[in-house]
Amino acid sequence: MADYKFDIKTDAPASYSTPEDDKSIVRLVEDPDIKKTIKFDEMSYSPNYGPNDIQGGDKSTDDMGLLFPAIRINDMMMPRSCITKMKISMAGFVPTIVLFLDFEDRTFISKSMPKDGDMISLFLRSSTNALSYIRADFIITSGGSKTGSTLSSRCSLKLFGRMYIDKFDVKNTCEAYAGTSKNVLMQLSKKLGIGFAFNDFEDSNDYQNWIRCRESIETFVGNVISHAWKDNTSFFKSWIDLYYNLCYVNVNKFLLSDGNEEKVDMTFFSNIVDAYNLQSPEQDVNEAKATPKILTNAANFKRGPFYIKNWYPKNVSTGISLSVGYSTSVYQFLHNQEILSKDQNDSFSLLEMIPAYDPKKTDSNIILRGRSRYDSGANPDGEMERVNYNFVDTYNRVAWSGVEYTMSDNDKDTSPNEWKGNVHKNYGNALYHNEQNLAELDKMYLYVEVSGLNLQIMKGERVPVYILHNNKIEEDRYNSFSKNDLPIEGNRFYSGYYYVDSIEYEYDLKNTEDTSPYTTKYILKRREWPTPEAI
Repeated sequence: MADYKFDIKTDAPASYSTPEDDKSIVRLVEDPDIKKTIKFDEMSYSPNYGPNDIQGGDKSTDDMGLLFPAIRINDMMMPRSCITKMKISMAGFVPTIVLFLDFEDRTFISKSMPKDGDMISLFLRSSTNALSYIRADFIITSGGSKTGSTLSSRCSLKLFGRMYIDKFDVKNTCEAYAGTSKNVLMQLSKKLGIGFAFNDFEDSNDYQNWIRCRESIETFVGNVISHAWKDNTSFFKSWIDLYYNLCYVNVNKFLLSDGNEEKVDMTFFSNIVDAYNLQSPEQDVNEAKATPKILTNAANFKRGPFYIKNWYPKNVSTGISLSVGYSTSVYQFLHNQEILSKDQNDSFSLLEMIPAYDPKKTDSNIILRGRSRYDSGANPDGEMERVNYNFVDTYNRVAWSGVEYTMSDNDKDTSPNEWKGNVHKNYGNALYHNEQNLAELDKMYLYVEVSGLNLQIMKGERVPVYILHNNKIEEDRYNSFSKNDLPIEGNRFYSGYYYVDSIEYEYDLKNTEDTSPYTTKYILKRREWPTPEAI
């Protein structure tokens, strides 16, 4: 193709559902009523660029964005051989990129060296057109070149960038939004021209005026989401994904038992085998093959991007418990004329913030609330006696959330939340409630790597994980097509449903060990952990 332009799709990615889909499985869905109006720099390839610039003499663009990321900086389309490494992280509120480039000469830094306001234009896709591709612009925040001696013509470049959204960083404004936290972020999405994704069809119970004055959108959203409130069993996170959706997620919806513990979502299969020589992707969406959305190290998944090639747990439980406690007692003072006319003690409000554990799992799963109790005579023979320290009572945080000034003389007057005031009734409590519950997820989590570019699993989703103990035996049996009943044991402790907390896509030109130069990395979290043995 002489001119290959990439335009973002404004419809929901295939990995997202729509509100009309089956609601029996809790999913992250995109609101179809909020349209994306963002615009991008043109991204095209001209055959006049050079004979060997794209991929070893083949000037076809069929593999651009597939075998290697299509990247344009200023007027230069990056040759495949120059992109040595790339990392796209969705760990924070806004996606970020780190790009490593290597050039045989100094033409790029002489003619197209990034300057103030310049962008990294990116295009990525999988082997099936049934999945939406990624088209994003990252504003370059910093970078530098390493050229070596003056006798050498080679130079390398390392660039850092952050996804760019017009007016996202504007601070010279003061404005107010009336509504619940969910509705306010929907209003904000429309204003920015980006999409809105959510997982809870019910509205939150936090109607008020939310004021943004001389602060960035990121700071404002962080303030709204930290004070968001629905009930004692809900807590929230928010971020912007690579498809330009502002995500508003009730995290506990993905953690609670909902009768779908054995249900698995379906998605589309993408091929990573022989990815260095892979031809153009499927053009007919109807020909895309369905596959279960599950991460596993079972060998029969090895040909796709769901195969776990590396995993390990991370535990920082005690450190978090010492920092935020096992629970938080939040005190606040309610201030209006009716309250002041009563006894002073009635003016104080106390709310105990205990993590919103799944009531169906507290008697059968491991809860990270101190060391396990030693019961004399009930433990295995030969186990040495331990002291039963009462960690839960020892590490109880006490917080003062301040004075809540309310304007009404009668708190029973009709209002959206049966409460009239400067802020919603649980404004001060919500800050500690969200923090306490999110900290519980940070205590122990699973790091997982899969081969290939996995665009099927999105940040904020719930995904099942199945890990085998004796995977070497299982893989040998798979490779030899043996039907023998070899001992293959599932890892009961680490298998189960997880919440996808962060995703990183990594491209490495020198990655010759795998069938794909891409690796997708996940941080998977959950609150209750199953016992290694059934109880």
